[in-house]
Amino acid sequence: MQVHYIAENKDGSKTIIKAGRITAGDTKVIKSHAITNESTLKQMADAKLKKLSYDGYEGKIKTFGIPYCEPGYRAILEDKKYPGRNGNYLIESVEITYGMTGYRRIVGIGAKL
Repeated sequence: MQVHYIAENKDGSKTIIKAGRITAGDTKVIKSHAITNESTLKQMADAKLKKLSYDGYEGKIKTFGIPYCEPGYRAILEDKKYPGRNGNYLIESVEITYGMTGYRRIVGIGAKL
């Protein structure tokens, strides 16, 4: 994955900042008219590359009511099929639902710690 930030300056010239390595044509091109500072563009390109190349879990997981958890806690996830995704994840949100079969927690998983 490679990210290109192209900034168009007031005088018509262009500043191109690249982050990452190109692999099999995976390239994300982003144009900017407002930000032309090279160091800021480099930081933005690195942040976008990190976000696009994230290989962990994201989304929500439906669990039992126990064990107890709250936002800010750590969740340890293990997966035999995809062991590269194993690890500690930040819990961003928790919803509790009640029903005839008991109660469940819907846990929002955030960034890999």
